[in-house]
Amino acid sequence: MVLNIVFFVIIICTLLFFGIFAIVIFTKRKSRNNKRDLSTKISSKNISSNNENNIQNIYEKKNELDNLVKTNKNLKQQLELSLSKYNALNFSLKNKSENLDKQLQEISGLSKEEASKIILNNLKQELNVERSKMISNFETEKKVELENKARQILVDTMERMAEDIAISKTTYTIKLEEDNIKGRIIGKDGRNKKCFENTTGVELIIEKDPEVTISCLNPIRREIAKNLLEKLILNKNIEPSRIEKYYDIELENMNNRLYEIGKEALENKLQIFDVNKELYPYVGRLYFRTSFSQNNLTHAIECAMLASNIAIELNVDKYKAKKAAFFHDIGKSTDFEMDNDHVESGLVLARKYNLEDYIINAIESHHEKVPCDNIYSCITKIVDKISASRPGARHISHEEYLQKINTIEEICNSFNGVKNSYAIKAGKQVRVIIDPKTINDDALTTLAYDIKQKLETDDITNKQPIEIILIRENRLEVKSKGSASRSIEPNTNE
Repeated sequence: MVLNIVFFVIIICTLLFFGIFAIVIFTKRKSRNNKRDLSTKISSKNISSNNENNIQNIYEKKNELDNLVKTNKNLKQQLELSLSKYNALNFSLKNKSENLDKQLQEISGLSKEEASKIILNNLKQELNVERSKMISNFETEKKVELENKARQILVDTMERMAEDIAISKTTYTIKLEEDNIKGRIIGKDGRNKKCFENTTGVELIIEKDPEVTISCLNPIRREIAKNLLEKLILNKNIEPSRIEKYYDIELENMNNRLYEIGKEALENKLQIFDVNKELYPYVGRLYFRTSFSQNNLTHAIECAMLASNIAIELNVDKYKAKKAAFFHDIGKSTDFEMDNDHVESGLVLARKYNLEDYIINAIESHHEKVPCDNIYSCITKIVDKISASRPGARHISHEEYLQKINTIEEICNSFNGVKNSYAIKAGKQVRVIIDPKTINDDALTTLAYDIKQKLETDDITNKQPIEIILIRENRLEVKSKGSASRSIEPNTNE
C-alpha cells in the first residue's frame, strides 16, 4: 500500500514540475515578443494621433506580463515543495525496503544472493521434473500410437488380401467311380503305372479303396499329373502312348496357366504393368511353391501390400516399395531347378528381364548378403519378416522336407547319362531314368554305386537309407496297314 502511494505522489510531482516548467518557458518567450513589438511600435510612431491609445495598450500588456511572472513564481515554489516531499518519501521507502531485507535475512539466516540462488535452483528442479514427465508421457503416447498404427497397417493389408490359396503339400486323391479303372491305370504288368510315374515324376498309390493318390513334393508336377490322370480316366483308354501324348498337352496347359496366374497377381491385384511379360510364368510358379509351408505367391502379394502401406506412412513412393517387395523372392520360382539359392536365382531373373536397380538390391539384401542402399530395400526386409513371422504362416518341417527331396534329385541328375530322377515315398526311394543311348546294362551297377556313395556323403541325404532304382528302357512302336498299333514290350532294368 505504501509503495502505491509513493508511486502516485511521484507521478503527480513529475507532472507538476513539467507543467510549471512549460508555463515559465512560454511566459518568457511571450514577454520577450511583447517587448519587441512594443519598442517597434513606439519607434515607428513618433508623432501621431494614436500614440495615446498605443501607450495604453502597452501598459495593459505590461500588466498582463507582470501577472504571468507572478504566477510563474508561485508555480515554481509549488514544484520545489513537491520535489522536496518526493525526495522525503523516496528516502523513507528506501529505508523501509532495507529494513525488510534485513529482517528477512535475520529470519532465514541467508543473504539476499543466497536466497535468490536457492529459489532459482528450486525452480530449475521443478522445471526439470515437469519436462521429464512431459517427455515420458510423449514417448508413451507415441509408442502406443505407433503400435496401433502398425497393427492397423497389418490388419488393413490382411483384409484386402482375402487370399484363399490352399495347395496340398504332398498328395492329391482322385475318387474312382468304377473299381475296374484301377486295373486300366496299372496296365499289363504295371506298364501304364510305370509309364505314368516316369513321365510325370510322381508316385501313384493304388490300394484297396476306390481311389488313386498322387504323391509328389513338387506341386507343379503333382498338378500336371492330377490333370493328366483325370483326363485319362475320363477317356478310359489308358496306354503309354496316350499317357505321353496327353502329358505334352497338360504341360502346355500348365504353362498357359502359369502365365495367367502371374498376370492376375501383377496386373489385377497389384496394378503392376511395367514389367516384362516373360516374367509372368515365373510369378505363376510361385503359386505352386512354398517356404516353410507358406505359399510364396501369397507371401509376395502380402509383402507388396504391406510395403505400400508403410511407404505411405513414410511419404515415399508406394509403387516402388510395392514392386520391390513383390519381386524379392522371385528366385524361388527356379531355385529348386538350379544349383543356386533363391537369392542368386532371383538376381539372374532380375538382370535378365531388366528389373530396376532398387529391386535388384532388395533381392540381394533381404537376407543381408549385401547392405541396403535404398529405402525400398529396407522396407522389403521389414515386410518380409512381418509376413514370415505372422502366426500360422510357416512350418519349418515341410521346408526341410522339400529341401531334402530336391537335394536327392539334384545329386542323381548330376551324373552323366541320367535323363531325370524323382524322389518318392518321402525321400526313401529315388527313381533314376537312364538314357539307354549313353549308359548300357553293364554300367548300371557302377552308376548305382556312385549315386549311393554321393548320397551317403551329403549332410542332408545321409540321415536315412534311400532305395535307388535305375530304369533303362528301350521302346519301339510299329504300325502296319489294317492293324492297330502294336507295342513291343520294353526292356526295363531295375
